[in-house]
Amino acid sequence: SSLVDRRHMRFLSVGCVDSEGRANETITADADTPTAHVWAMQGMSEDDSKVVQARSAADLCAASSKGPCEVKVKLSKAEGQPLGVELDTTDQVSVWVIRVLPGGVLEEYNRSVGPDLRIEAGDYITEANGAKGSMQIYRALAKSSLELVVRRAHRFPVVLTPLQGALNCEMVVPVDAKFLYIRKISPGPVTQWNSEHPASTVRVGDRIIAVGGVRGTSSELAAEIKRLSGMPVHLVVSQIGGMGPGAKTWCGGLDI
Repeated sequence: SSLVDRRHMRFLSVGCVDSEGRANETITADADTPTAHVWAMQGMSEDDSKVVQARSAADLCAASSKGPCEVKVKLSKAEGQPLGVELDTTDQVSVWVIRVLPGGVLEEYNRSVGPDLRIEAGDYITEANGAKGSMQIYRALAKSSLELVVRRAHRFPVVLTPLQGALNCEMVVPVDAKFLYIRKISPGPVTQWNSEHPASTVRVGDRIIAVGGVRGTSSELAAEIKRLSGMPVHLVVSQIGGMGPGAKTWCGGLDI
């Protein structure tokens, strides 16, 4: 199908208490936008060291601390042509790209642009044809003409030391997903981390995509957290780049 939505219509709620940058401008692109033109829109030349060294959007984001990393994309679908993407709407704010499927409009678009403009797994679609909110965006994606606002992920490592064996947060374990969704944060290890690391603040709505170096299904990630009960827990967190309350949030970060 054109769209595959992985919502948490069935999920297990795991309460850890109970269970033991690119430059500042917005970049607008379509299938005919060459990479050199994108660089020009950012006020850079092809000889600019940031651009020469940049291999992906994440590298461009990491090279700049000026602000959010956002791309505007225009797409057109012929009748019956699939968009070709697997999506998740858990956070109710955006639509998270799980993967781009073969044979769709998105795969065709990605082939026509440079790596810094591609829509890839881990990106967040925050607006579609002016619609905001995960379900409104999801419905809008069925239209034949699309104008999308896409934000790159800000991925960063987090180390939490459990308080009396608990992380004091509540996570959703979506079925058939490869992340844990942070639904609630109570005073404890996470809030302590946030106070000590304002540039890497963990928020409600973030996704945990790795635990202790392990990437896998949501059930495997939850099991790894339980296995590490009482020990420091190393996480990789993904959130919408540039939308946090801290002045130093940007997209990019860990290449994972």
